[in-house]
Amino acid sequence: MTFIAKELKYFSGQELRRFATIGPDGGPQVRPVGFRLNEDGSLDIGGPHLKTSRKYRNTPAQHGVCRVVDDLAPEDDPVAAGWGRGVEIRGVAELLTLDAPRCRPATSATT
Repeated sequence: MTFIAKELKYFSGQELRRFATIGPDGGPQVRPVGFRLNEDGSLDIGGPHLKTSRKYRNTPAQHGVCRVVDDLAPEDDPVAAGWGRGVEIRGVAELLTLDAPRCRPATSATT
């Protein structure tokens, strides 16, 4: 996936992130998560107790996922001051088991 510079800058400044999967009953499951944006455009998602989480269990059954990074526009925004804004990313999930620390919010990978 290729992100434009404006999206990359936005990602690096946001702390509110959500990850959506489809649950066994066919309904959406949306959870806050940490993530890391990789150089190839992929996103690593992590968090405490990830392997026991519903989002992890939902992923093998339904590979389509959605990721949202959002916030409220600042009061001085010329287009929509104080309104919700964000970036929605739809894609396919792949489960990886790594011996690495859980993902933390990105701070410098996208500047």
